[in-house]
Amino acid sequence: MINLGPFLNPGLQNRPYCRDEKDCRFTLVKYVIDSHGHDDHWLGNNFYKEEFNATIVGPESINSDYKDGDKTRMYAILPENAIDGTHIIKVDKVVKEPEVLKFGGAEFHLTPL
Repeated sequence: MINLGPFLNPGLQNRPYCRDEKDCRFTLVKYVIDSHGHDDHWLGNNFYKEEFNATIVGPESINSDYKDGDKTRMYAILPENAIDGTHIIKVDKVVKEPEVLKFGGAEFHLTPL
């Protein structure tokens, strides 16, 4: 899953995997890959860590530039009810060298810029 950022209802990001509520297979979220350090691309990370214990993969800048409790630009843009329960967490895995993630029969080539 590529993180779409803060969301009124983070679970809705996974709805394409569900035919109906009974069939939802949220355990499919093993990794969240944050493409870069803008908060609109990673601010929803805590949902995936808490709900699925997903491994959060992203740039070092998220860990070095932000801490839980900071109010990023998205807090100024979005209404408060759109980000209730959202908080900043650290990236689990920082990609420092090109590498490949393999899962579900697919390969994802990660290259830091």
